[in-house]
Parts: sequence; C-alpha cells; structure tokens
Amino acid sequence: MPFDMANLKPDLTGVGTYIHVFQDVDRRAKHGPRIKVFPGKPHEGNATSITIPTRANELAHVVGKATIKGKTLKRALEFAKLNWAVLSIYWYHSEYGVDELLEDLVAVSL
Repeated sequence: MPFDMANLKPDLTGVGTYIHVFQDVDRRAKHGPRIKVFPGKPHEGNATSITIPTRANELAHVVGKATIKGKTLKRALEFAKLNWAVLSIYWYHSEYGVDELLEDLVAVSL
C-alpha cells in the first residue's frame, strides 16, 4: 500500500516531538487521515496514531494506546485540531505536496 509521507520536526509543529503525516496515494487505506506522533526520535519507539478530523466540528482522537503522555499528547491533539483542513487535503489529494503542506501548517503555541 503506497503512501507518501512528510516528516515534521518538533520546531515546525510546536508539539515538541517528531510527527509523520501520510498521504493515501492509491486510496487503499481502510481508515481516514492520521498522523503518527513519536515519543522521541522516530527510531526510538512506537508512535501514537491520532485521527485527523475531516470536518471542523469533529475532534481528533488517539487510535489504540497512547505512547506519548501529558503535555505532548495535549499539544499533538491541538496540532491536529489547528491543522485538520490541511492535513485532510494532504491525505486525500496527491497533487497537494509536501511543500504546500509545510507552507500551510500552523504550529501549536508554546
């Protein structure tokens, strides 16, 4: 199942850790848009998956068990809330690339 992926560094998101954002290029995923939030660097542990709302009135939520806690989890959920529209566009539209995504993202305030 091919995906394109953007790797977001902590300073870009305001979350304080690395986030992977996926794009479902061939529409084979059995779920909607998600991000993966790592407890440290991506190679240091299991990520927490967070759903991305596809409408303004929906809330992001953790899929399964969270591997991040406290302030980091709160910031990751806030990041998903602030950026739900661009993250949804990135998931569904292959012509919307990483450059556009990076330009349109809003960081969580520290």
